[in-house]
This record gives sequence, structure tokens and C-alpha cells, in this order.
Amino acid sequence: MTNADDQAPLSPRLTFSEVHPGHVEAHIEPLWRPEWAIFAGRSPTDPRPSGSLLSYDATCSTLIIRPLVTNLSTRFLEPKHGPITELVFEDFRASLPETEQDVSDLLRGLPTGFSTSFEFGLGVEKEYLPIIEAVRRVRGVTCLVLTRSHKTGPDESLFYLTYDDYDDVRRAIHRVTQRYRAEARIDRTILAHNEILTALDPVKYPKATRAYAPGTVFKLLSRRGEASKLSRDDGKALIKILKAATPGLAQDAEQLFALGQEVERVSLEVMLQRFEALLTKAGSEAQWQSLLDQNPFILTLVFGYPIVRLARQGAVGGWRLSGGGGKVADYVVKNQLTRSIALVELKTPKTDLVVGDYRKGVPGISAKLTGAVMQVLDQRLKLQKSLPLLQSEDPDLRSAEAYGIDCIVIAGMTPQEPAAMKSFELFRSGLRDVRIFTFDELAAKMRALLDVLASEPDPRMS
Repeated sequence: MTNADDQAPLSPRLTFSEVHPGHVEAHIEPLWRPEWAIFAGRSPTDPRPSGSLLSYDATCSTLIIRPLVTNLSTRFLEPKHGPITELVFEDFRASLPETEQDVSDLLRGLPTGFSTSFEFGLGVEKEYLPIIEAVRRVRGVTCLVLTRSHKTGPDESLFYLTYDDYDDVRRAIHRVTQRYRAEARIDRTILAHNEILTALDPVKYPKATRAYAPGTVFKLLSRRGEASKLSRDDGKALIKILKAATPGLAQDAEQLFALGQEVERVSLEVMLQRFEALLTKAGSEAQWQSLLDQNPFILTLVFGYPIVRLARQGAVGGWRLSGGGGKVADYVVKNQLTRSIALVELKTPKTDLVVGDYRKGVPGISAKLTGAVMQVLDQRLKLQKSLPLLQSEDPDLRSAEAYGIDCIVIAGMTPQEPAAMKSFELFRSGLRDVRIFTFDELAAKMRALLDVLASEPDPRMS
């Protein structure tokens, strides 16, 4: 598609006027017919259109260009670059123009990247328009000044850009353009091969694919937040690349450790977000069980040692852990190192922990909490008695031990009222065989671990 600004102009000519001695202004006057007016958003009775295209002041060596749209359109003779209406070139030494040829000679002295064809309204070449787009994001700026006497930056309606900075940016943009042109050629070649030769004989002409470009993964992951926008297929492909690269990464222990730490941090961050979202909407017990099923690491935080889940809704008093009657525990796990069994009784954040005063100033513990404590103790007793039978029927339990069955209750939220908090702490600290954790305490544990993973290592510790 042709850019409107690059279409053939209406054979314009230049007229000149003297602003003052040594300062000339050039106006552009396109060849004009009244019947064309409707295409330019004008009336046939309007006077012949013209516009001030440039001026040159030899007394201060300053060239001012006012880029205009010169093709026949509704933007006819309007500023080409939107709010940026003037391009000023300081320290621009040239002879004072008097003819169109003089103007052409003068324009050949412009820095690379600026149009030298007055017929097309001058301005910045299409490849380098991002420079203009960047400058016009600064509110109130209407003039771009190329300079050697100011630092790059805005000053009211002016934006100063040093010649050196302009050239650096222009060269960088050109390198990007060349790189993408080369990549486009590769893609076109691959497309032609696959659509013609592979379609003809896929055995003789296997499907061509683009080779992996070193540095691609670094570019992606170095942009904060970009990885979260990956599609599911992109994520799978990235994991595949990382798995294949693991032997090479292993040679750089520090790099491999940093990668593992970042994966752990992101995983924990997602886990915490889901946990806190469920806290906010006061999820049901079934929803909390589903969350723990998908994130067993949370239970590891509770116990403080690595665990292996043996069963959820385990029948601890039946003939088989996965069913068959008996007392049902929410979770049956074992210590990964000692193989000792542990039980978890799970309630919800809405579970009341403390109720009205048992005595004046001494709030009582709720029946739901004491009931949960008694329930997990009863489950432990049943499991101790039935473990030999369970082990004979359930292979997962044969390596488990019942030296000291750990009992955990997860329920409610930490009381905020001082008297209620005191009663709760006195109650749970007085328990010998059961540990109680609140849901907000689990969230705090995850936050603390996330802070550790996110912190920079202390160089004094290396």
C-alpha cells in the first residue's frame, strides 16, 4: 500500500520572497485546477493554494523546513508531521537560494534521513519517522531543532536534538531496518520452498523452518512482564528449549542457580496470588482442597519439612487408605526423610476460632476449632490402630511409619481483637499433639519466602 504522503504531487513550483536582507522564504504552489478542489476538501472558488515550505536565514545560518502534504487529498498542504510543524537546522551554511535549482542544491546539504525533494513536501523519510513520533509525544512541542549548541531535550515548544544524537538514533534505526529486511528475505525463501517444493515432494524436499537465533530468549526474558504474555504453545516451546539447554547451563552453576531461583519465585508469586484471591472471596472447603491439591508446596510450608502426599480424604480407620469406611482425614502425608505419617484437618477462613466471653475478659474457643482438634486426634488414634492392616492392602503405606504422627489443623483467620488473640494463642500453645495454623499465617509464610527469593544476594556473603 502506498503512503498518501508519497503519492505523485501536483507538479509544484516554488516562489520566493525576501523576509529581510539575507533571509529568503520559499513558497510551494502546486499546479492547480478548480475541479480538483473537491478532492482536496476545498471550494472551486478558493484562491490558488500555496504554503510556506522553507526559509533560510544566511545571517544566522539557520534553515527552517515546514513539511507539507503535497498530494491531492483532504490533508492537502497541511503539516505532514502533525503537531511538529517545523524542522530547524542550526549551523546550516549555504548560499542564499533564488531559484528552484538553488533550493535543490541547498537541500542536498541536509543530514541523511531528511527528504531532499521539495515536490514531495520535504520532511523526515519514512524509515526514520519513529524519531518524529517520539518527539511529538512530548506535550506542547511543535518544533524539532537540530543543534550543536544545546543538549538534547524539550524547551517549551521546542525540542532540541543534537546532530550527534540524531545520527546515532538514525543509524540504529537503519540497522534495525536492515536486520528485519534480512529476516523477511529468509521468511519469504522458506515460504516459497514449503509452498512449492515441500508440497510437491515432502520426502525429497522436507519442510524448511527458521533456525533459532542466539539471544532470542534473552531478549524476551530481559523485558520485565513480557513473559507473562506468552501463549500456551510459546510457553511449552520455551520449556523445551530450557530442558535441551540444561546440560550447557550446568557448566555455569551460578547461571543455573539464578534460573532455578527465578522459576521458583514466579511459581510462588502465582501461587500466592491464587491463595489471596481465594481468601478475598472466602472460598469453600472444597475450593481450598482443590488449591492445595494443585499446590502441595503450601503444606510443606506448614509442616516445615518436605512431604509426600499419600491421600486426600483418606479413610484412616478403614481397610484401605483410598476408601473402605472409617474416619476420613482431609490429607494424609508423610515426611519425605523420616517417612513418618502426618494428618491435616482443613477448615475454611470463615471458621470461627474464638466466640463470646467464657468468663469476663476471657473469650472462649469456638466449638468448631475444638471439634477440629478432637477430630484430628481421633483420626490419629484410628490410624495407629489400623496401620498394619492398611499397609498390607495399600502399597503406598508400606514404607510409612507411625513413630509420631504429626497433626495439623488449618482454620480461620488470626483474631485481631487483643483479648481474642490472647485466648487463641493460649489455647494453641497449650496443645501438645496438634499444631494450629490460620489461613492468613500461610499467606504470610509465602510472602516471606517470596521476599527472600526476590531479594538480591548480599555480595559480602559470596
